[in-house]
Formats: sequence, C-alpha cells, structure tokens
Amino acid sequence: MFKAGNDVLITTKPYLATLTKTVSALWKYKEKIQYRITITSIDDFTLEIWEKNTPRFKDRFLSLQLANDFGYKTNVSTEPLLNNYVKSNNFFEGDLYK
Repeated sequence: MFKAGNDVLITTKPYLATLTKTVSALWKYKEKIQYRITITSIDDFTLEIWEKNTPRFKDRFLSLQLANDFGYKTNVSTEPLLNNYVKSNNFFEGDLYK
C-alpha cells in the first residue's frame, strides 16, 4: 500500500499502549499516514454511557499527542459531540434533543 504511493488515513479510538506500538511500527511511512483520533467527549462518565468498553478521554488525548510528537499528521473527529447530552436534567426522560 505505501510502496504504491498511497496516503493512509487511520481513524481510531485508541488505547495509548496500542497507538504507541502502531506509530513506532509505521514510523518510516509517517509522511504517508494521518491519524484521526475520535474524541467525542472529555467526560469519562459520558463516554461510558455512549461508548461502552472504549478508551477514556485521557488515552485518546495522549494518543493524539503521541502521534503528533512522532511527526505524524493528526486531526480530531468530534462527531457526535456528546458533552451537552448528559449534562441535561432531562437526559433520562428522553429529552435528548431539547
């Protein structure tokens, strides 16, 4: 894939330990790779409700920082942005979109 000259976009909700291995293993191709880290909330309570069994905010943020520090192009996907949904007093009454 890389030898053919393709650019690669890796979109992920990473655990830091996993991304550490990936950025190291693919380092020689870093000019062809962009990491898109999904961060939909900075609140771990919100993440636990909407994205069970996924990495918490700290893992995602540190993974973003790590990939950037290794010289990879990086960006963040924030869709859907979840923070305001749980903060609503009516969250469990089904008033999600008010």
